[in-house]
Order: sequence, then C-alpha cells, then structure tokens
Amino acid sequence: MGITPHILQQTVTKVNIHNPSMRWPVPDDVYKIANLPVLAV
Repeated sequence: MGITPHILQQTVTKVNIHNPSMRWPVPDDVYKIANLPVLAV
C-alpha cells in the first residue's frame, strides 16, 4: 500500500524543487503537474 491510498486522486497544489543541482537535472516541464490530479503511483 504505502503512499498510494493517501495521494491517489489528490490534486498537486505546488511543485517545489529544493535542490536544482541534482545528479540528473529536473526538467522544467515538471511544473506542469501543478493543479492536476494524481492518477497513478
């Protein structure tokens, strides 16, 4: 089960990237998930 029942069908309200200099860069379009529902985990 884990986190799935807690976030499934919830809306992403905000996207924060605390460390943009990670090993693999986080793509800029990751912010597009804001205000969208979590459909799968």
